[in-house]
Amino acid sequence: MTINVGMIGAGAIADDHCNAINRYNGAAVTAVAEINPERREGLQKKHAIAKGYEKWQDLVADADVDAVAIALPNGTTVFATITHEGAAALGLTPGLPVAAIFKASAVILGVSV
Repeated sequence: MTINVGMIGAGAIADDHCNAINRYNGAAVTAVAEINPERREGLQKKHAIAKGYEKWQDLVADADVDAVAIALPNGTTVFATITHEGAAALGLTPGLPVAAIFKASAVILGVSV
């Protein structure tokens, strides 16, 4: 079984994540979401990524995507997870306050906040 990973973002960090994910048997980056078409298409070409989306919401809605890696600039990642669509895709209650998301994440990771 292959885990199909969707990549949100197509910058240098996304490139690093694609290299790491594609190195393992059983995982492959199969979709990318990036607002900049040149960056999106460049990452698709470099890593043979079949699907490209302008909006990350479309990537998250793709039934063929099993997991999502968020490779956005610092300070923007949290916004991709706390919007209505992002929260629902992550199994969170839409509109959940940011503090609750951080606290839930800390519990999952076993760290204190």
